[in-house]
Amino acid sequence: GRCLKQSRVEWPQDIWDRLVTFANSNGNITNSDLEMAVKVLGWQVLEAVVPTRHVHAGVCSDNSPTVAWQLRGALKQSVVANHLLCVLAVRLRINRTSPLITKHLAGDRNALGNIPSRLFGYKE
Repeated sequence: GRCLKQSRVEWPQDIWDRLVTFANSNGNITNSDLEMAVKVLGWQVLEAVVPTRHVHAGVCSDNSPTVAWQLRGALKQSVVANHLLCVLAVRLRINRTSPLITKHLAGDRNALGNIPSRLFGYKE
């Protein structure tokens, strides 16, 4: 089989500057927003490497807000996540893909799902 080399990709500095942390309580991007962004990016990568038209697909996440947002399809608390959900919905509609089946899977049982998050270099 083929082996993918894992390389870290850093979020751009303007994203880091907007991230809510203990040192930056005025930020407007949360860790959960970044997790949602990783799910959208992951879907776009999947679109690029396999046929996704008319498929049923599922994703797992260890981030409870991301799972809830994807299940609901909208939210009031995060403008960032709402925009990301719209991007995902448009991509699914363009491909005529069924809504994603989203399940919560704890991090220690979700090694594959944790790869994209870890590759973007975020550490709490």
